[in-house]
Amino acid sequence: METFFPTFFSTGALIAAIFSLYLGHLFFRIPNRSPASFHFAMISFSMVLLHGTYTFASMFFHPVMAWNKVLAIAAGLLGGIHAAQMILHFPQRIDNFFSRIMPRIQYGIAFLLVILFAVSAWNSDKRFIFDGHSWDYNAGAIYQITSIVILLFFVIGYIIGYIKAFNATGNLRTILIILTTSYMLFTFVPGILNMLSRYGIVNRETFLVNTVILNLAGFFFVSLIFINNLREKSSLLHKIVSISMLTVLVIIQAFSYFWLKDQDISFTRIYAMKALTGDANATVCRYAEALSCSGLTDITPDSHLHKSLERDMAGLVLLQTLSENKTPAQSMFTPETLAGMAAKQLLTSHSPREAFDKILEINKKLFALREKAYSLKQSRDTQKLLKIFQSPLFPVELQRALKESVSRDGDYSTVWEETVLMLSPISLPNERTFRGETFLSPKNSNTSIDFFVSFRNAKNGVWEETLFPYIEYRSYMARSAGLLTAMILIVSVLLIFSFRFFFLGTLIRPLEKVINGVKNVNDGLLTTRLKVDVEDEIGFLAHSFNNMTKTIQSARKELKEYAETLEDKVNERTKELNDTLTNVEKLKNQQDGDYFLTTLLLTPLSQNRVESPNNSVSFFMKQKKQFTFQKWKRDIGGDFCSAVPIYLNEREYHVIVNADAMGKSMQGAGGALVFGSVLHSIIERTHLSPNVQKQTPERWIKNTFVELHRVFASFEASMLVSLVLSLLDDETGILYFISAEHPRNILLRDGKASFIEDIEIVFRKLGTPDANSQLSISIFQMQQGDIILFGSDGRDDVLLEDEKGSHINEDENQILRIVEKAAGNTDAIYELLVSNAELIDDISLVRIHRIAPSPLEKNQLANKSAEILSEAASLRRAHKPEEAITMLHEMFQHFTEAEESELRRELIRSLLLVHRYTDLLPLAKQNFLANPSDSELLYILSYASKKTGDLEEAAHYGERLRLRDPNHVKNLLNLSEIHLKRKNYVRSSELLEEAREINPTARQIEKLEKALKKLAANRE
Repeated sequence: METFFPTFFSTGALIAAIFSLYLGHLFFRIPNRSPASFHFAMISFSMVLLHGTYTFASMFFHPVMAWNKVLAIAAGLLGGIHAAQMILHFPQRIDNFFSRIMPRIQYGIAFLLVILFAVSAWNSDKRFIFDGHSWDYNAGAIYQITSIVILLFFVIGYIIGYIKAFNATGNLRTILIILTTSYMLFTFVPGILNMLSRYGIVNRETFLVNTVILNLAGFFFVSLIFINNLREKSSLLHKIVSISMLTVLVIIQAFSYFWLKDQDISFTRIYAMKALTGDANATVCRYAEALSCSGLTDITPDSHLHKSLERDMAGLVLLQTLSENKTPAQSMFTPETLAGMAAKQLLTSHSPREAFDKILEINKKLFALREKAYSLKQSRDTQKLLKIFQSPLFPVELQRALKESVSRDGDYSTVWEETVLMLSPISLPNERTFRGETFLSPKNSNTSIDFFVSFRNAKNGVWEETLFPYIEYRSYMARSAGLLTAMILIVSVLLIFSFRFFFLGTLIRPLEKVINGVKNVNDGLLTTRLKVDVEDEIGFLAHSFNNMTKTIQSARKELKEYAETLEDKVNERTKELNDTLTNVEKLKNQQDGDYFLTTLLLTPLSQNRVESPNNSVSFFMKQKKQFTFQKWKRDIGGDFCSAVPIYLNEREYHVIVNADAMGKSMQGAGGALVFGSVLHSIIERTHLSPNVQKQTPERWIKNTFVELHRVFASFEASMLVSLVLSLLDDETGILYFISAEHPRNILLRDGKASFIEDIEIVFRKLGTPDANSQLSISIFQMQQGDIILFGSDGRDDVLLEDEKGSHINEDENQILRIVEKAAGNTDAIYELLVSNAELIDDISLVRIHRIAPSPLEKNQLANKSAEILSEAASLRRAHKPEEAITMLHEMFQHFTEAEESELRRELIRSLLLVHRYTDLLPLAKQNFLANPSDSELLYILSYASKKTGDLEEAAHYGERLRLRDPNHVKNLLNLSEIHLKRKNYVRSSELLEEAREINPTARQIEKLEKALKKLAANRE
């Protein structure tokens, strides 16, 4: 019989084998090749062995081709071993356990497995697999073991690759990730599919198609990466031919897949039509209630082929009846088929149509079970065979019936044949089916086995199956596959030889001329010139080379002349340099004198004069510019710190300032000098002026900030200052402050650092033109043990060195972590900063430590006072404020001062509800004196003073609250009304407009607008 029939599998495998052979030859011939190149060559040769065996096994239709599986398994194991070593040694040699011991262990395992497989194959049946169109061994368990071991060998390579990538950096990491992933592409999926095909989960066609496609695609990427990152001396021509060949062969591979797939569909269409119209070369089997065939001796009533056809046709007739929702006749259940037994079981509880759907479900899942039965053909273990029917695929009653059916005779061969017949899926009408005795015993050398391609249809109410010789299918496909095979061989030869001929004259030899010219120049022959034959990129390179050698010649001549006069020029330049250094030294001494004078002027302005048992203030300052004048070492810059006590309304406050004048060294110091002088004059005026001392802390801070801003605004943006200006109430620990583009202030409480401001509240720097921001004073109540830190931006703007290189710190929270670690100590903060980074700016820190508790700082209220407060609040919310007032008045004498403050606060709320403003005012003032940070009391005092007619006092409290919170709409409306009553109509109108911008829907706006318009009309 004819045996040479190329297929899609043979063309795809041939492409992979040819390219692998070329690459293996290329890398094996590299002189002084690296271990990675050697192992890559071995991978290539293993692929030659693997795909070469698949090429012959798919091309020749003969049982002896089953032996290719022994070579394929050896190739898979060999490839897995060397792939892991290739990745391990890429890009340079590694000397460790995996490079020395691991390959030896793997080679031992591989050799043992190949021997075991060969022995098992020798004693196993040969089996023709129709969906793979090739012969194989029915070796059973050894196939499954070897497929798992091959996959494990591959996985070792993946693990090595990704571990190396994880530990690598930069471009090497990317290359290793791509290399390992590409290796996975052409090994892992085929490895999994091979294993699954041995378990019967997928068919061999799926495995073979994906192996050919993924092997070629994956090897394409691996080759590209490896060739383009090869460190050894290699030939450019070989690289060009390799990449070109692989690209062309990949395109042919894709084309062959679609073309041969189309040919396969064409065969099915043509022969399905022949089955309908009749064909002289075909055998037709008809089924009514029994199967009748004629024309072939193979289809005798006792043959496996006859039994398979009869059961399949009987099952089809039964399914057809069920699909029409008809109950089958009893005669349709014989001979016993899977469909028949399933129908008997299902029809007891389902309609015929439902039984049909469920039988089709079972039919789709029988492939894997039948493959399992095939693997048990030589086991002679009936129990294992019968366990197949324990699959949840079958109902319990059906399992029992199947077991009884297949074990009726007891002979293993009969039981096995009955099992395979039971598990054979029923082919439906118009499906192409392959039939034939697919097994040959080890000693059977018969090669004249008949296989068939069949199609099924119904004629005149009788089902027919038309069988064509399988050889016709192979011949039909071989015509197209043979053309492709010839084209692949011709293209490969042309690429190897014609590319070499073409590029040798147009690229390689011109490049060799340029390289030889470079060698001559390296040897000192600067007269070397290149002849330009063709004006292309290499021609341009040759011109550039010639120009370069001319330039080098000229430079060498000039250098020689210069060397002859060098001594005279050195003496002349040395004299000039000494004169310059003398002048520079004079200028430096003068400059350092100016620096020293400036620091003397700054010293009395930057003082810490806070001496209090309640609060401690300290400074840390490190200016970037260091200098020495005579015997003094100093630093100079724009950072400024000051802490001075003042008295406002007979209370002691500490003016605490941290400022940063823009500019380096002398420029910054000039700004700091101006700032310190103006601030010092304002503080001295406060000490001397009783009127200024009557200001509230909010008003004093605002006036001071505005005055400082006006001074610096006169410099027309040439001198700007960022700052934190604060007043600390020495007794209560309340901190009033305003910040102008300064880093956020830090609170350290109970070992946890945080920013005082929830968000960065920014006013423009002092001296910024058109800085019309609405000023507001922030207030913070310090507790015993609190540490507050003001700092210039030198604390954040530090230069970091890490894996990203040198860069400015952008982590705003880094300073919080450092403050916590340093426990708020300024010296320790500085040491931690410079231990991990380089300062690039002046740095100053102001540390405020609250030593004493605030007057209202206390633990939780006693149970009794807490109960009274809760009860009074409940009465107030229940609209019984008079009862709450009576109860609270009676309780004052029984509690401490701190508890009285809380009770008094609740009493104020109740008095406000019943409009007893005269009674609540002294209580509110008393509470406010104890706790000036209570902004709610400011509003109550302003509102109650307005109601009692004390408009001046009402305006005082309202304006004070406005400085704290410019967005307090109720206060703005209250202030507008107060100024309206004071006949200050302009101020009233301004405040009303501010309230409208914040909340245009406030109810009182319309009322105040009408009053203002009426007064304006009366004035006119």
